Amino acid sequence: MMSLAQTAPSTRLEGWVEKSLIVVALLGALALLAGMGLIVFDVIRRTAQGVSLQGSLDLVRLCVMTCAFLSIPLVFLSEKNVAIEFPTDGLSPRWSSMLRGVVALISGGFLVTILVFGFGTARQQIVNGEVSQTLGIPVIWYWLPYVVGCGLGVVATLMLAIRCFLVASGHRPLSNAHSVNRGVVK
Repeated sequence: MMSLAQTAPSTRLEGWVEKSLIVVALLGALALLAGMGLIVFDVIRRTAQGVSLQGSLDLVRLCVMTCAFLSIPLVFLSEKNVAIEFPTDGLSPRWSSMLRGVVALISGGFLVTILVFGFGTARQQIVNGEVSQTLGIPVIWYWLPYVVGCGLGVVATLMLAIRCFLVASGHRPLSNAHSVNRGVVK
């Protein structure tokens, strides 16, 4: 089933949020690319000189964390996360929209929960002065993508829920993308 997120944004705010989340996800992808570059450089250096790059594990972990958490908001907004759709296949597009809105709110609640608990843990580690194992990178740099990604994920899920509820209530028209179910237009 096509997602509600595939409609064009109807407000400037929606358009701005979507474009911002794309930029944030691209920054995450660049972080992953940097991590991959570090790994390749480390392997080449070990092969050629027999010496490993000091602290590469710290840096690669930071790059992977950054990629994962900066990509989450766009994944939620575009509804590209893992979903089981067969229970909703028989629903009308409006009921399907309503259910998607409820699921988006539940997802947002989950993200708020992990944001609150993660923020508390991050705060405690920062107060304790914790740093990475090898390079001594302050843990704030590991927690920053987590907090930003979860926070933006909450914004994305709320925006998606609003879109879904507007479609379900008839205040936003259904596009063909919403009425397609397993390739059959209803």
